[in-house]
Amino acid sequence: RNAARALGQRSDGAAVAALASGLSDSDSAVRNESLLSVVKLTSRLGEKALAMASELRPALTKLSESGLSTESVLATAALSRGGDKAQEERLNGLATTAAPALRKLAVENGGLDSATVVKALSDEDASVRMAAAKVLAARGDARAAPILRTLAASGGALATEAYRALRALGESVTPPSDLRAQLEAGEEAAA
Repeated sequence: RNAARALGQRSDGAAVAALASGLSDSDSAVRNESLLSVVKLTSRLGEKALAMASELRPALTKLSESGLSTESVLATAALSRGGDKAQEERLNGLATTAAPALRKLAVENGGLDSATVVKALSDEDASVRMAAAKVLAARGDARAAPILRTLAASGGALATEAYRALRALGESVTPPSDLRAQLEAGEEAAA
């Protein structure tokens, strides 16, 4: 998994070929990490990333057609970010119809159009709403602020993420009341 993560930071054919090989690994964690790295590569390089290794596009296509799973959503996201318009449409659909965890993945990794991301702000699942708000905040879109304020007031890990996103938007916001406790718990876990 660490190797796949490191390969995702590179932008050469050998790294892309190794990631393509990781897509068929017997370990699902390696496949998922390889997919996340390919999504990052296609986010940075677009279609060029898919052209770097001849086996990459067929491997992604096979995974994207494998049903509704983490792997299929990530493969669809990589193909979409690589310029495949049909996969872009499929991903927009997944962002609104799949299981909550898959909707969240589609929103986080898909490079979805703003209308789809804004629609996800009203999702029934808080993690999907948070993902949509973070995507919009990263784009500098203030439509994320109301849901981020609601999540920041809710407490817990989502509140801390919402607080960070609001700060990134340049919003004036009071830190969550349990922020100190979360930071201390994180320091203890790291020790």
